[in-house]
Amino acid sequence: MLKIATDDAEAMPQHTAKPDDPESNLLRIMIDLETFDLEPSAKVWEIGAVVFDPTTAQLGDEFHWLIDPTTQHNRTTSQHTLDWWAKQPPEAYLRVRQAEEEGLELEAVLLDLELWIKRQLDEAGEGTKLEVWANSPSFDLAILKHAYQQLGRGTPWKFWQERDHRTLKNLRSDIKVERQGIHHSAQDDAAFQAKQANAIIKFMRLI
Repeated sequence: MLKIATDDAEAMPQHTAKPDDPESNLLRIMIDLETFDLEPSAKVWEIGAVVFDPTTAQLGDEFHWLIDPTTQHNRTTSQHTLDWWAKQPPEAYLRVRQAEEEGLELEAVLLDLELWIKRQLDEAGEGTKLEVWANSPSFDLAILKHAYQQLGRGTPWKFWQERDHRTLKNLRSDIKVERQGIHHSAQDDAAFQAKQANAIIKFMRLI
């Protein structure tokens, strides 16, 4: 087992993007959701996203909102998922209650996510290529696609820009990074997955 110290860039093989390196104009974003169903129509109660950069092993800007599931009348829950949440540690389950009391409406969060991604691309500069990662896209990104479709909008990325973190981490399951934060918190899960991706991509030099 290879353990990577993600807060120490010198712990990994060094690779610095050059101006003419394709890596220098890539914007990578990791997205994670917490939901009340496993279907694309699932109610969403939390979203987390973060920019990450394997060339520096650093995380960038974050996006995070709790979302009120009680206002999502046209979306679904499953008893199996509700039962699963009831069995999670208190710190995770309490966030569900917090989302119900303090969360924003899903439509507002989706529009904000769209603006946030656009802002990241604008700040990265002309010619920047976008990659949107999830663990895996067939869950998180499929749910977001369904939710955007209900608003009559497309996702703020193209299908060919989607990347599968589950596949990546299984390619090098021996590379471990330190887990921080709350399990099943979208914000903390997105950050952890981004750190994993940074470590694995940097180590394998898949850039």
